[in-house]
Amino acid sequence: MKVTNVIERAEKYRLLGRFDKISGIAFINDALYDICMMQSIKREEIFYGYTGLPFKLMGEVIKVESVDLEVDEPKQFNVRIMQNNEIILYKLNHEGKFVQMTFEDHVKIPRITVVYTGFIRVIKPDQNIDFPAIFETAIVYFVRSKMLEEVGEVEQAQYFENQYMKQLIMKSSPKTEVISKPSPYSLM
Repeated sequence: MKVTNVIERAEKYRLLGRFDKISGIAFINDALYDICMMQSIKREEIFYGYTGLPFKLMGEVIKVESVDLEVDEPKQFNVRIMQNNEIILYKLNHEGKFVQMTFEDHVKIPRITVVYTGFIRVIKPDQNIDFPAIFETAIVYFVRSKMLEEVGEVEQAQYFENQYMKQLIMKSSPKTEVISKPSPYSLM
């Protein structure tokens, strides 16, 4: 789904005309963050051939679930994820202290896998939203409620906020098939 599609769907409500795209993008990012927090949507990024230079995650990190280093002795390394999504690796030195790895250490880690709760922030109106499609309607309701709130329609904004929450509840409770066996006391 594209950012412009979400904004156009939100603008179709009768009280909203042409709305500021920059505000719409900010509202979409707020919705993505909110949904990730509630639904714990996980992302996985894999990096190959690490040589000592810090690298950045593509997505916006809310909570790091795991970092797996493909090395022989993982206890010799430590990982730190900075607030700007930059990953820094540390190596245990001969004194038993972790020091930041540099290019001069000549250590090559074949693969680093990072699993985290988060999303990829949208910046441009023509950008695709890298998010599960089942939340598209929820995002539209969230953006619509924030747009209505900005133009002063508080009651309508609250209505769409409630619709947004209903969408999230519907998506978060998956249907499970219940199979029951007849009771020994049943007539079947």
